[in-house]
Amino acid sequence: MNRVRICSWNINGLRSIQHPLKSILDSLTSDIICIQETKTTPDISREFAFADNYNGYFSHSIHKTGYSGTAVFCRNPLKPTKTFHSLNDILVESISCQNNSIDGWGFLKRKLNISHTEARNLDAEGRVLGLQFSTDIFTTFRTPDEIRPLIVLSIYFPRLNPENVERLNYKHLFQSAVQLCIESLLIENNVVIAGDFNICHKMIDHCAPDELMMDKFSNSFRQWFDQLLIEEQQDVSLDNQSSVGLRRFVDIFRLLHPHRKNAFTCWSSRTNARQTNYGVRLDYILFDMKLVEIITTISDNNIQADLMSHINGSDHCPIYADLPYFYNSDLIFSYSFPPKCSHYWPQCQKKQMDLESFVMSKSHSKVTKQAFTSHNTTTSVSCVRNVHSKEKRPAFRQTKITFRGKLV
Repeated sequence: MNRVRICSWNINGLRSIQHPLKSILDSLTSDIICIQETKTTPDISREFAFADNYNGYFSHSIHKTGYSGTAVFCRNPLKPTKTFHSLNDILVESISCQNNSIDGWGFLKRKLNISHTEARNLDAEGRVLGLQFSTDIFTTFRTPDEIRPLIVLSIYFPRLNPENVERLNYKHLFQSAVQLCIESLLIENNVVIAGDFNICHKMIDHCAPDELMMDKFSNSFRQWFDQLLIEEQQDVSLDNQSSVGLRRFVDIFRLLHPHRKNAFTCWSSRTNARQTNYGVRLDYILFDMKLVEIITTISDNNIQADLMSHINGSDHCPIYADLPYFYNSDLIFSYSFPPKCSHYWPQCQKKQMDLESFVMSKSHSKVTKQAFTSHNTTTSVSCVRNVHSKEKRPAFRQTKITFRGKLV
């Protein structure tokens, strides 16, 4: 059994990485790696879309190239059973849209009182990517009927620019659309949101808290983020204590490290602020409340969540969190990759097909045939040998904290 770790990283351009993709993914020692600001297009070359021992998924900006975009890489053998590459994809699958017999954009148009074009534009920048994992590939210490499908969302929220009224409105609409998606997903799934929220939640998350306090433009966005969280994690200074709000998520980092200061995830590259740790925390991994309740039932949970500030390559650092799940690798091998997996892209298949022809011409053994007659090819073979074999995750001292009266 293997514990599942989620990582999130705003990479500030996938094509700008200085090392091979696989070595970068390996360095994150995680099973589900959510990446934001990929700045990719569908014709991205194989070296940035494919890595041995991983299966990858992308959502690209449609109208503006080299901009925005999200991706998720899963370390083999873990793979999703379904993927969602837009807000529309999520809402089409949701109960809300099925009951109303309209598409996702039509649902947003009606709920947000916007035009159909405005609704479609919310999906034009590739800011949302979702993966669904079936209940039968995970195990916990709970009974099987209490395990629900898991949805992991990699989201890149628009940047706050007070000087651009149009983008301010876009950010508000995008947040509202994301919340509608989350509400629909929570009906039948456990949900994890990982990404760059472009929001600094509390004063402790900012290197200059007085500046944050005086920043009136950010207050409404901070209030929106605040109302996603359970009451115990809300910021009372935001005056956001009305009955309206989702209040279903837990900032897992702050659950484990409620008082840690100078825990920043983003620094200005222009001023070389990372050297002095003059930054802000904009990146979060949020667990829905039911996932956290599972954690509290595990006597020796050893759940960890932290920053990877030692990893460079972007103006953000990666963050990670452990899920209260284990997976059975033998069972996952029975699943195929979802249709939009980058394994199936033409630019990612060419070398695989060449290798297949070479091996099949040299050997007719049953093992070789089985390995190379599926789309999983060499990746499936290598992951049997290598998954979790040499890579060591950093050990952190477990912080004893309580969640609603229970020791975590």
